[in-house]
Amino acid sequence: MGAVVSGVVLATPDRACACSCARVTDAEAYARADAVFTGRPALRESENGGSVTLVFEVSAVHKGQVARRQGVRTASSGAGCGLEVAMGREYLVFVTRDEGGPAASLCGGTRAADRPLAVPSAPTGTPLAGRAGPVDEGLSSTAWVMIAGGLAVPIVLGLVLASRRRS
Repeated sequence: MGAVVSGVVLATPDRACACSCARVTDAEAYARADAVFTGRPALRESENGGSVTLVFEVSAVHKGQVARRQGVRTASSGAGCGLEVAMGREYLVFVTRDEGGPAASLCGGTRAADRPLAVPSAPTGTPLAGRAGPVDEGLSSTAWVMIAGGLAVPIVLGLVLASRRRS
C-alpha cells in the first residue's frame, strides 16, 4: 500500500509548473501575430483568474492596428507563460487576438527591444490615438449571482413575515 501511495504522489504533477516553449524567430512570431509593436510597459492592471493587463506606451507599430496606449492581457506570472517585463524598459511585443482581446505570452516571441525586428518586410508605423486593449466587461457572472442572492433573501423573508402577519 505504501508503494502505491508513493507512486500516486510521485505521479501527481505539481500545482506550479514552469513555462516551457520552443524558441521562435522574429519571422515566425511575426507570421503568427495579429499585431506587433515596440513599446514600454507603463501600467500593470490585475484581473480575475490569474491574468493581468499590461498597458504599453507604444512608440512604433510593425503590424496591425495598435493604440498609443495599448492594453495586452497576459498570465500573471512567468510560470504561467505570462510576460515578465520591467516598467519603463522597451519591448518588441507580438500580440494575438482571442475572445478576451489582445494577448501575449512568453511563447509568442515578445522580447526586449535591444535589437531591431528581424523581419525585413515589416513596416514601421505610428500608433492610433487613444487607448485600446481588453475591455472591462463589468461584474462577472459570479458577482451577479451573489448580488441577486443577496437581494432575494431579504425579499423572501419580507414576504414570509408579511404572510404570517395576515394570518
